[in-house]
Amino acid sequence: RRDLYAALLRQDAGFFDGGEDAGGGGDTGAGALCSRLTSDVGTMAGELTWTFRFSIEASVRIAGIAAYMICRSPALGLYAVAVTPLVAAVNG
Repeated sequence: RRDLYAALLRQDAGFFDGGEDAGGGGDTGAGALCSRLTSDVGTMAGELTWTFRFSIEASVRIAGIAAYMICRSPALGLYAVAVTPLVAAVNG
């Protein structure tokens, strides 16, 4: 976000005059750029939030299932836990 903002600040004034309000056909007016930047950052933040939430939820679920399996049948549970990285690597 900071790099994008810095890139916008480095543009010359003519870059921001290309919008429809200035008679140009492009969508580079200052308002359009700020709106697009705000929208894109909001979308990206939402996606990252979902990804982190899903990753934490999946990790807790896997740890809980592994603990339950080890408690119910230690030998079979340890075998399942031992092959899990191999299965993940093949499917990943």
